[in-house]
Amino acid sequence: MKFIQISKKLKLPMDVVTQTLGIIARKGAGKSYLAMLIMEGLLDMHAQVVALDPVGNWWGLRLLADGKTRGYDIPVIGGAHGDVPLEPEAGELIADLICGESLSAVIDVSEFYDSERKKFVTAFARKLLKLKREKPSPIHIMLEEAQLFAPQQVRPEDAPMLGAIQKIVRLGRNYGIGTTLISQRPQSINKEVLSQVELLCVLQLIGAHERRAIKEWIVNNATDTQASINDLPNLAIGEAMVWSPQWLQIFERHKIGKKKTFDASATPKFGGKQIEPRRLATKEIASLQSAMAQVIERAADKDPAKLRAKIHGLEIELNKRDKTRPAPDLGIAQKRYNQGFHDALAQSDEVGKINAVKVKSAIKLLEGLADARDSRPTPKKLPETPAVERARTQLSKGVLTRDEAFAKFGGSPPGANGSLRSGAVRIAKVLAGMFPRKVTKSQLATLALFSPRGGTFNTYLSDLKRTGMLIINGSDYLASDLAVSAYGHLEPVPTDTANLTLYWKERLRKGAGEMLDVLVDRGVVEISREGLANAVNMEPSGGTFNTYISDLVRNGLAVRVDGGMIKASDSLFAGV
Repeated sequence: MKFIQISKKLKLPMDVVTQTLGIIARKGAGKSYLAMLIMEGLLDMHAQVVALDPVGNWWGLRLLADGKTRGYDIPVIGGAHGDVPLEPEAGELIADLICGESLSAVIDVSEFYDSERKKFVTAFARKLLKLKREKPSPIHIMLEEAQLFAPQQVRPEDAPMLGAIQKIVRLGRNYGIGTTLISQRPQSINKEVLSQVELLCVLQLIGAHERRAIKEWIVNNATDTQASINDLPNLAIGEAMVWSPQWLQIFERHKIGKKKTFDASATPKFGGKQIEPRRLATKEIASLQSAMAQVIERAADKDPAKLRAKIHGLEIELNKRDKTRPAPDLGIAQKRYNQGFHDALAQSDEVGKINAVKVKSAIKLLEGLADARDSRPTPKKLPETPAVERARTQLSKGVLTRDEAFAKFGGSPPGANGSLRSGAVRIAKVLAGMFPRKVTKSQLATLALFSPRGGTFNTYLSDLKRTGMLIINGSDYLASDLAVSAYGHLEPVPTDTANLTLYWKERLRKGAGEMLDVLVDRGVVEISREGLANAVNMEPSGGTFNTYISDLVRNGLAVRVDGGMIKASDSLFAGV
């Protein structure tokens, strides 16, 4: 292929690969569509082209327009639809891969934080220019939302990235590098970068600030176009004013032609079918993975799910070391673990990123806590009444049955044959199943399916306390050894998050259970009241919603955070 067909009358020659293009339009007017049309043409002429995508839409090149048929076999690196993962530290490595393999690719940086994106792009651009200086060859770089890579307002943290991109745009052509700047905000693109554009395509543009920026470029290129600037708001969608005073020596109005691939940048339609991107063939992915082995290994080492699983497993193991003795007071180490771990997870964003360094530090602390627990001295036994001591002794010797021991030493509770009534037994089973964990009165009532303020529930608590089954210490309720020996083996409460959540849901009202699911799915990451209400299809100001929130907070399953935020209680993840 000798040219790229932009419209019926406009063709871009082969040397477009090393030119600097600008595509400007308001949102939805077709700027990304035109950029992808140009990228299709570059791929068809077997040119090397790379798209830096901070939006996450360029995977559409992998499918034809029908959303089903195979499109271009171009790898997508990073992002939600990536064939292989990407990490912020991999800028130089990806530049090595792109140049060393003469690879065309979509580099999706849409899941990076701003600081991560700047770090990656700075290293990538610097290394790419260095490699092309050493071994020049044609390559075209597409910069979607170019103002993110070359901002006009430069903060100190932006300077290294801007410097690298300026060199790519200003000097890159000498070594075979061409660029396309794509933006809806030309006034926000660095002027020194924008001034390098040899072909400017402007689609529908309404804002006064945007049109002033275009006029400035036009004036600097000695073109009389006041009338055309006034026409920009009236352009139809997909129609463009095209200027190229020096390179193509044109100033024309064109209706952009149709591209071949799927338009993933189009606004999703309500009720429309969700299109899933096509993955590369297994062989192609294996080859890419082999080339990126180093990056993939580092990315896996930061995977939030794997880190959480490791932490959760260690916590469960820590709890299993000796379930009959309460955890020791390990002072500052325990506090550092709790704070470090949960601070790290709290830094998660909506897609689940975490601070891997802090979490790994927390894992080391946790492993240290396990060793400390193994070597701790045996704590003193729980205080018991003489009656309970005698009852336990008789039970251990098999002299008396449990009910006989209660009747003789603990006082006979109301009920048939001197035994505990079924409600009291239900409460005792919950206490024994929770041991050695303590519960509040509200938690105990919910788990045993009672109202915490009910008279019957309080009567049963009195029965259990009198018979030595229950120990109350302030607001903490704990099973005695007698209760554990009688019921502990029957209904142990789960310690893993999934089953513990299910255990609570079976005892909560349905709406509160659905809210608990949402909170647990987010880990210890906070959510707004409005976000939680939307997730369960409820009104955030409604009385029912507030009642369910109160249920979760009262039972220690959710925590209210400053600013109207809510999160799941740490106890649901600690395995203790």
